[in-house]
Amino acid sequence: MDGTLFRQLVGSLIYLTTSRPNITFAMGIISKFMTTPKQSHWMAAKWILKYLRGTLQYGLEFVHSEEFRLQGYADFDWAERTGSRVDFEL
Repeated sequence: MDGTLFRQLVGSLIYLTTSRPNITFAMGIISKFMTTPKQSHWMAAKWILKYLRGTLQYGLEFVHSEEFRLQGYADFDWAERTGSRVDFEL
């Protein structure tokens, strides 16, 4: 197994997790084997590529907007309340 090629592919896939967070768990698993990859790890990375090819319509889209409002939700009361909505304005 060519370790350099495997590391390049895994690095590219890790970069993709920015817009495709649904592959983050799988990338965490196969990135553990970057120092000594085996053929099975290469096949897993290829499976992720096949998955991405089949789901091109999914993912996060980052668009530019003049009116930017960032919203978040957090449950920081440890279940004392149902959660609190946190609004941020930049």
